[in-house]
Amino acid sequence: MKPFLLEPFPKAYIWGGQNLVRFGKTLKADKMAESWELSAHPDGPAKIKTGPLKGMSFIDFVNNYPGEWKRDEDKAEGANPNFPILVKFIDAQNSLSIQVHPNDSYAMEHEGEFGKTEMWYILEAEPDAFLYYGFEHEIGREEFAERIKNDTLTEVLHRQPVKAGEAYFIPAGTIHAIGKGIVLAEIQQSSNSTYRVYDFGRRDKDGNLRPLHIDKAIDVTELKPVEVKSPLKENETGRFIDCPYFRVAKLDLHGNFESKGLGHEGFRALLFLDGEATLRDGDNTMVCEKGDCLFIPASCLGFSLDGKASILDISH
Repeated sequence: MKPFLLEPFPKAYIWGGQNLVRFGKTLKADKMAESWELSAHPDGPAKIKTGPLKGMSFIDFVNNYPGEWKRDEDKAEGANPNFPILVKFIDAQNSLSIQVHPNDSYAMEHEGEFGKTEMWYILEAEPDAFLYYGFEHEIGREEFAERIKNDTLTEVLHRQPVKAGEAYFIPAGTIHAIGKGIVLAEIQQSSNSTYRVYDFGRRDKDGNLRPLHIDKAIDVTELKPVEVKSPLKENETGRFIDCPYFRVAKLDLHGNFESKGLGHEGFRALLFLDGEATLRDGDNTMVCEKGDCLFIPASCLGFSLDGKASILDISH
């Protein structure tokens, strides 16, 4: 099967903006907060944009062609039967809520899906932009609950200044929030389980306070600083992260890049952050531009890229 581009699923939330236009996205509302690029999640499935399967929902592709994305271990009895990864662009024109995601066991018991560990690659950041990322010091459950109640939670959260080109790993259970003035790429488990802890008193378009999920958040939050060194550096494999859920490397293309087929390694996805490159796969030729997400099926025998581009190379 030949590589193909994906048509993303847009999401409009109150904290979004118009910055994703610079990544080739078409605004379908006044604000676009997220663009789900590689997604087989029912809350926002992508579609196939090019090739013989053009127009097919990526969910249908996943169900009909399991051999094109599953590794050998994914085919074993008891393995996760679902497509494992969700990739997004996020435009935080305003700050997101302070939130936390559950791990696999808690999410499966309470939400009926797997948990959510994620990674962020910062694409744009205003001069004073920051993340809330874990705690400054360890606290107890009672203090956590009390600070949520009396609006002092941010006093004990770690503020992490960010700039473009940095990467951050957010394991399930880590309290966090993307601050305003940040555009980023997110690579995560294919899950939409989010527990909102604090939302700055904001109201939705109908004037209602957005719901919080405090009891569940207290259940799953790690009440201590994040142990992962930040920002991430490339490891000995050349990747930012090599966790059980996804692997992410940065590819800075200057000229030609060639890759062999994947086979038992499963799929790859190439997220184009900047620039342009021409894909060649036998007699198949396709131009990939900033903002594109290219899916490389497992049966692809190999491909080459030629051009100048900044790319996240994502696999499972």
